[in-house]
Amino acid sequence: MDKKTGFASAVIVAGGSGTRMGRPKQMLPLAGQPVLFRTVRAFLNTPEIAQVVVVTPLENQALLQKEFQNLVYALPGETRLASVINGVAKTDASLPVVAVHDGARPLVKPGFISRCVREAQEYGAAVLAVPVKDTVKVCQNSTVE
Repeated sequence: MDKKTGFASAVIVAGGSGTRMGRPKQMLPLAGQPVLFRTVRAFLNTPEIAQVVVVTPLENQALLQKEFQNLVYALPGETRLASVINGVAKTDASLPVVAVHDGARPLVKPGFISRCVREAQEYGAAVLAVPVKDTVKVCQNSTVE
């Protein structure tokens, strides 16, 4: 991360409890390391990102501190919006762009992050998205075949 070329803060929201999964999905292993580590690494490997703020509980912060240097931490709120607000409150006010990303989405590529934050700087806002993938299922007697 080069502060001279970076002009954006990243807020990675990873405060969920994973009630549907039975445990926080951002801490599930993916190819030998927690999903959240892969997400953080993608942002650290993006030249436009000068600061990474991770919104996560204290126990996850301790794990991240063993793996990464120079991250900023915020505690999660009661809702996702409250967590985002907590993260944005920790960003460097001198950086004109803030990117918000879900910590449980580890497959984002630095090139896409770069493009998105550059467009946000140029146009005032930008959203990184992919087209919806339709799933077609064939059913017979209420059973998916």
